Amino acid sequence: MRYASPVGDLAAYVSVHQADDKKRPAIIWIVGGFPPGGFGIHLVSEAPTANDQTAQAYRKADVLTLFPSFRGAFGNPGLQESFYGEVDDVIAALSYLKARNDVDPERVFLGGHSTSATLALLAAAATDEFAGVFAFGPVSDPLMYGEEALHFDPADHEETRRRAPIHYLDSIRSETYVIEGEYGNIMALRGLELVSNNTNLKFVQIAGADHFQPLAPLNALLAESIAGSRSGQRLGLEPAKMQASYSKARP
Repeated sequence: MRYASPVGDLAAYVSVHQADDKKRPAIIWIVGGFPPGGFGIHLVSEAPTANDQTAQAYRKADVLTLFPSFRGAFGNPGLQESFYGEVDDVIAALSYLKARNDVDPERVFLGGHSTSATLALLAAAATDEFAGVFAFGPVSDPLMYGEEALHFDPADHEETRRRAPIHYLDSIRSETYVIEGEYGNIMALRGLELVSNNTNLKFVQIAGADHFQPLAPLNALLAESIAGSRSGQRLGLEPAKMQASYSKARP
């Protein structure tokens, strides 16, 4: 399908659920890599537990799942802006989901891995309309990905500041989990945690895990929690419970 955005209609995949009168929770899951967002046949295929980027746990739990793509990529209109205009595209996807008859508009969540976790943090700072945000392995500043991957002038300090979530953590009002394995981008998580005084953010270091291994077990836990949640209710998951879920299903 396609959803409306400030630069035109953008391509996305959306999960199909039983036709009924139920208003179910939904999640926007942003696939990682460059550019952030996108899709492919792998999203509907079984993936190894040690690196499951399909977010299949959500649709299996009857959580409507939208995989968006963004401006300038996948044949979409506009130009890639590397963590800037794409924030508006995430919010446009949120507006699309909130308007669907089969979605509870108070239970629309946002999740992403790696580069898309960085984008998810920026989107969380830009709107308070997400019921919750799950950022698996973000960085504090996209310059950490290397200048060759970015579509802006990295020498322009104002341009880089606009794209660095470390400067906007205080603006986040949604319940937000920043998650990383101790063998992943853990220094980035610790850097974000060090500067944050925002109680809406929970920083979760998963012992014994790398950058990819937390995805399958923790998405399963989050999907179960979302499916059983109520409108206006926070998930309230504690890091110890998330660690226990990983340890039990350790890939």
